[in-house]
Amino acid sequence: MSELKNLEIREVSFVDEGANPESFITFFKRKEQKTMSGKTEEEQNLQENFSALTTTLASLTKRLNEHITKAEDAEWLKVASKYEILGEDSTKLAKVLKSAKAAGGETYNTTIKLLDNALAAVEKSGTFEEIGKSGSMGTPDADKQIEKCTAEIRKRNPALSYREALIQAYEEHPEFRD
Repeated sequence: MSELKNLEIREVSFVDEGANPESFITFFKRKEQKTMSGKTEEEQNLQENFSALTTTLASLTKRLNEHITKAEDAEWLKVASKYEILGEDSTKLAKVLKSAKAAGGETYNTTIKLLDNALAAVEKSGTFEEIGKSGSMGTPDADKQIEKCTAEIRKRNPALSYREALIQAYEEHPEFRD
């Protein structure tokens, strides 16, 4: 090893990177010293915090979306339950209504109008009124007459189902309801 004699130092410079890229010796350390990845410690901490925050936000967003979906499904079920009297399972109908709304256009409005019309017809027909409220459940003669009216209606309009014709018969002859 050689010794340096009569060495005079006129300037000391501190630089972020030395002139020799192969050098691994550090003579000076500053607060924002770059790590092996080429980033300062502060930059690495910020990136780690950002990654943790992104993960947390993704988890919160997922939970929020699940909550929103659950609330929307409850609303659709509430709408569908209005039409249970028509004989359709409200859970299935809720899915149909939701998909009709998602399809856009007039699909949803048309579906609701059809359901409302069917509901109005059922309510108007008195089919689901309380049996025995007048003290009788009908007579065999009245049953025969309503069946005859139903058959005549189906002859006039063969496209009607038996149920639709029966409803129409009760609408035309309210005296057979009791």
